[in-house]
Amino acid sequence: MAEEINLIPFSATAEDSVLSAMLQSREAVGKVATMGLTADDFYSSSNSEIFNAIVSLFNVDGPLDIASVTAQLEKQGVFEEVGGLERLVELVNFLPTTANVGYHADIVLDKSARRKLIAASERISKNAYTSGDETSRIIDLAEQEIFAIAEGRSLGDFSKLSDLLEANMQNMKSENKDEGVMTGFSDLDRMLAGLHKGNLALIAARPAMGKTSLAMNIAHNVAFKQGIPVAIFSLEMSKEELTNRIWSSETYIELSKLQEMNFDQDEWEHLVESVKLMRNEPLYIDDSGAPSVTEMRAKCRRLKAKSGLGLIVIDHLQLMQGSRKTDNRQQEVADISRNLKIMAKDLDVPILLLSQLNRNPESRSNNKPALSDLRESGAIEQDADVVMMLYREGYYDPACENVNIAECIIAKHRNGPTGSVKLGWRPEWTTFETLEEKYE
Repeated sequence: MAEEINLIPFSATAEDSVLSAMLQSREAVGKVATMGLTADDFYSSSNSEIFNAIVSLFNVDGPLDIASVTAQLEKQGVFEEVGGLERLVELVNFLPTTANVGYHADIVLDKSARRKLIAASERISKNAYTSGDETSRIIDLAEQEIFAIAEGRSLGDFSKLSDLLEANMQNMKSENKDEGVMTGFSDLDRMLAGLHKGNLALIAARPAMGKTSLAMNIAHNVAFKQGIPVAIFSLEMSKEELTNRIWSSETYIELSKLQEMNFDQDEWEHLVESVKLMRNEPLYIDDSGAPSVTEMRAKCRRLKAKSGLGLIVIDHLQLMQGSRKTDNRQQEVADISRNLKIMAKDLDVPILLLSQLNRNPESRSNNKPALSDLRESGAIEQDADVVMMLYREGYYDPACENVNIAECIIAKHRNGPTGSVKLGWRPEWTTFETLEEKYE
């Protein structure tokens, strides 16, 4: 049997075709730029230099003729290395038309992705043989490498400030600018301007204060009303229990009736109708034990690639486990919160994390929580971009005037104001409501 020879994937014809079109047409340069083609996608280093020269001229609205490209290559100090004038003339005459530049650029991108996969596979294989990291960590790094290629981006590149400023300007001009994921509570959204990509937001409260209910209300608002995919990791309640809570909030049928399956004909018809309305709601629930941050990130990465992803909800921090074995729970929680912040940035989505508070509020006269009450680790306060704390006077004093009023205390807001937002609380539906809408 003849020995199989593995050749490095590249297409000299496709690379020459792209450069030929770019030398003949500014529109061709713009086309390949919008496709994400870069100098690194060319197998030939000479072709990379010529691509850079053309793009440099294009960016300053310079002419794209042989004389200008020659001058730019001389400025780069590589004119002779790329083949000189003879090479440029050859490229200009290589194609009679620029109409198929997109097709040829796709080939260059495809071959480039294959070469990156080969390089990544070699690194993954070496890591599996030699790394002292835990297997879950090795798998996570491997997934990061593969998904980075799939998304057409490289890992760990620096960004120049001028490029970031320009991108921000374009975002401000764009009709699709990132305004954050709206929670559906108007007063809260005015304070937070939504939940922003890459941010870690915390809802903290004492048990039975309603933090799971508020998180589910937000998740439902985001998925149902805005059509944004939401992933929920429930470490405490089953997916059936969460489904009933969301169902009760949407239909205003008491949760106890859903749990006991005890409702009249009108309520049943209302439930059936609500299922039709929510059938396409992009909300995904995982209640499989206590996954590590590594496992969560892997699941979310796959979900984002398949269905999209705009928000992650985790209920709750104290039931999570770290990836490193340690007897120090504070250190473990610190690792978890730090890795969740990294996960939010890596996936470019906001994470809404639920957390319990310690018992300190019980010993104070007004029972209101403070940042110092965060349980187990001060690292949570440090890593979180937003910290919200729930307080219900009616929980401590059922005879008070504000028994159905809850206070969402924004105790930390890295990029905005702090303060308090009052919400209506309907325990029979496990639902929070914007006061101005319900009671005005």
